[in-house]
Amino acid sequence: MHKNLKTLFWVSLLGVLAVALSGCLFTPSEGGIISMGRPYEVVNLSQHGGYNDPDLVKLTDGKVGNNEVWDGPYAGFGATDGTQPSYLIIDLGAAKTVSSVSIHCYHGKWGIYAPEKIYTALSNDKVTWTDPVYHNVTEEHWNSELADKNPDGAWYSMALNGSGRYVKVGFEDFGWAWASEITVIQ
Repeated sequence: MHKNLKTLFWVSLLGVLAVALSGCLFTPSEGGIISMGRPYEVVNLSQHGGYNDPDLVKLTDGKVGNNEVWDGPYAGFGATDGTQPSYLIIDLGAAKTVSSVSIHCYHGKWGIYAPEKIYTALSNDKVTWTDPVYHNVTEEHWNSELADKNPDGAWYSMALNGSGRYVKVGFEDFGWAWASEITVIQ
């Protein structure tokens, strides 16, 4: 009986290890997240001093923030020039099929609100982009009652159904954008 428990323990441990490593060793299947760990650049955005991302991978590391914006994995971005577009560009490394892009933004508490408009587009050369797909954040997302119901922020998703190497995620009508994760889905 003791030998069977020991064998069961080792088989279980190997199974858990195989599942944990499968995300590291295999490329995503259709419908998988293809932005995990991918670098990005910021354009016309300044990073908040205490909530910056000097390595430019925080928004693609798989860590989603909670209701403690001050302690969570958030990066804060503000427009450096309000007359110019403000956006992030994720480099997928090669042209890939993209079905959707989602961004997790903090909102509502301490006067922090999601940008009024969030958009995404695709490109193979960072010069020519597809038409942007917008998610207009309604005023209800800025309502403090919603922040109380969903204090961990919210996901804002945009369906793309295209392909490209570069994914642009832009912000309009905002002061500061507090984001913890961007997922690009194949």
